[in-house]
Formats: sequence, structure tokens, C-alpha cells
Amino acid sequence: MTVHDYSLISPNYNLYLENKFNFKNIILTIEFYLRKLLFSYNKLVNTFIAPSKFMENKLKSKGFKKVSMLHNFTKAFNNEPNIGNYFLYFGRLSKEKGLEMFIKNIAKIKKDFLFYIVGDGPEKNKLSNLVNNLNLNNKIKFLGHKDRDNDLPELINNAQFVVIPSLCQENCSLSILESMAQGKFVIAPNLGGNSELINDNNGFLYNIENVEKMIDKIEFLVDNRGSLNKVNEVSKKLINSKFSEEKYYQNLINIYRQL
Repeated sequence: MTVHDYSLISPNYNLYLENKFNFKNIILTIEFYLRKLLFSYNKLVNTFIAPSKFMENKLKSKGFKKVSMLHNFTKAFNNEPNIGNYFLYFGRLSKEKGLEMFIKNIAKIKKDFLFYIVGDGPEKNKLSNLVNNLNLNNKIKFLGHKDRDNDLPELINNAQFVVIPSLCQENCSLSILESMAQGKFVIAPNLGGNSELINDNNGFLYNIENVEKMIDKIEFLVDNRGSLNKVNEVSKKLINSKFSEEKYYQNLINIYRQL
């Protein structure tokens, strides 16, 4: 069983930091304890595959003993590196993705910048109104949903860098891997499994309790596009050596063989 979220160990299935006690959470809590009462996963499952060391540690701390760690995978692009004049978010526009907080933070940036938001979701109108109220319409653009196989790769490739400001304890973020696959510098909170993907050579991790360094980093990158020239090669090498389809397949087959 591959454990994609935290529903085996918590009603707060994505460990969203700002989850509030509401009706939906009550239902999730009831479901969690009913499942725990009726199903003994430790007896029914031969091994649990955790896509991050963070998830592996969480499972083991809750008494799950048969856990194998296996990161998600993606495929590196063979495209020519291009560092454009905008930075990019792509993904669902929902509260836990942290865009509201991120937009309020980058509103403090005095320099000119261009931020593209790709995706759709329940927070779209709220975020659009926020951008309007902060007078950032000339700096933040909503591009809507883009096809993941056609339009999105080009937008990622032409971005200066990518931001993934999720407030969840991300397991093994595919958005981060997909950005790395195109050689992009990634800025994300130091939460969950993000530190297993991002290092000083390919991105920047920030503390959500103290975002000043994140704001400083974005200001620096906006002014110093040339500082990102080496990231393309570093990120793609990391994908090929650690997060490739081939590595995933070999490690998965090894898990099956051990069983």
C-alpha cells in the first residue's frame, strides 16, 4: 500500500497547518476512528510504501512497522534552459496551498515583479479580489487551468523560478519534482518532505513563521536572474540520479522481491 496522505494516522489527512474544527473535520474524524476500529491495516498490509522519509517517520511513530521509503518520480526534460521575466505557481487554488498568505507577503516587495498563477479551484475569486484590493493587478496574473502535457511545461520552462507555498506537510510534492525536471529553482516552506527534494543548489526553503528571508530571496532573484544559470543542470542531474522512472522501478521491484 502506497501511503499518499496522512489519513492512516490523522483525521487531518494532509496535516494542513490552519485546519479548523468544522463540520467537514467532524466527519473526517468519525471516519478515521471507524476505519481504525474496523480495519487492522498492520495485519492486512504486507508493507507500506512511504513516498518520503518524513512520511516513513510519521508512520513508524504511530506504530506502523513494515514501512519502505520510496520517493515519487518524474522524467527530466531535454529542453534548453530559459530564464524568463516571471515566477510561477501552478496547482489547485485551494486554501491549504497557501497562496493567500504568499500574496500578502510578496505585496511587501517594492521592486517590480511579475507572478503568474496557473490553476483553478474554490479560492480563485477570493484570491483575485485580494490581488485587486492590494493593487497588484499589474504584477500578479491569473492564467487559469493549463493542460499538464502541453501548455504547462512551456510555462514552467520559461519561468524564472517556481513557488510552492503550500501550508500542508507535503509528502513528496510532484509539483516540486516537475519543476526540478525542467531545471527550475524552487521556493517552498520547510515543511514535510520538502527538505528531501530541495537543497541550497536547486532551491530555497523558508520558515513560515518568519518569511522575511523568503521575501529577500525573491527580491534578490528578481534582480539577479543570472544567479540561476547553474540551477538547470543541477536539478536535472538530481532528477536523473535520484527521482527517475528507472530508479523508482528498480526500488519498487526490490520491495516486491523482498516480500
